[in-house]
Amino acid sequence: MKRLFALTPEARSDLKEILLDIAEDSPDTAERLRSEFRAGLEQLGRSPGIGHYHDELLSRRYRFWNFYS
Repeated sequence: MKRLFALTPEARSDLKEILLDIAEDSPDTAERLRSEFRAGLEQLGRSPGIGHYHDELLSRRYRFWNFYS
């Protein structure tokens, strides 16, 4: 299967750090979030135009898409 997304080394490191921090309190939660992040990134890879703009924050070149509220 073709990979739908690629993470920069910095993004990969940030995600690993976040998940390790969560795993200190709850390894199960960290694993669930890892799976949810991957599913979300795959969804973005299939539909890169999803999300919304925040003109007051950045130019329309950037979109925002939340995993959680």
